[in-house]
Amino acid sequence: MIGLLNGGMSGFTIGHSDIGSYTYLNELNGFLYLSRSKELLLRWIEMSTFSDMILRTHIGLDPDNMYQIWDDDSTTRFFSHFVNLHVSLKDYKMKLMKEAHEDGIPPVRSLMLEFPEDKEGKKIYDQFMLGSDLMMAPIFEKGSDKRKVYLPKGKWVHFFTQTVFYFEEKGGWLHKQHSPIGTPLVFVKDTLAQQFEDKMPAPGEIQW
Repeated sequence: MIGLLNGGMSGFTIGHSDIGSYTYLNELNGFLYLSRSKELLLRWIEMSTFSDMILRTHIGLDPDNMYQIWDDDSTTRFFSHFVNLHVSLKDYKMKLMKEAHEDGIPPVRSLMLEFPEDKEGKKIYDQFMLGSDLMMAPIFEKGSDKRKVYLPKGKWVHFFTQTVFYFEEKGGWLHKQHSPIGTPLVFVKDTLAQQFEDKMPAPGEIQW
């Protein structure tokens, strides 16, 4: 995520990742161990749905020891659900790619780039904007389903629950925001929420 944001600020306007990562490492009798768990794969699918213009998986460096999207039915359904969501955002993402081509503005942006006057936003390195209207705060910590989220000034709508948050004078923090797997912390500006309305799953609708 940090590499994608820094790259965007450095002229590499479009990037994406291998969902779940490519790397496998098992050295020194397991002392150095790095692999892809089911949890990591699912969380990465969530993030890449919103952070990537190209959504793709990779079997990885050692497929037999890295969790795959076909390893169980629930994971396959989960991936299918988020692929459909990625496709539903195609018009919005195509608009952002056109902006990148014409003006060099990256589709995926740090808060510092999108809100240069927001002093608190300049400190944020683990959230990102997709264009000017959509923000995501991925879960990076193993076993976690909560995190704090910073929202700049204005009214924001949770993409998956339709909960509205409003900071009138300046941005503010949401603490211990619940994010079970399958319901990532994604927020849309209220002024353009209607544009995304047909793409937002209704509360309780998500099944995988």
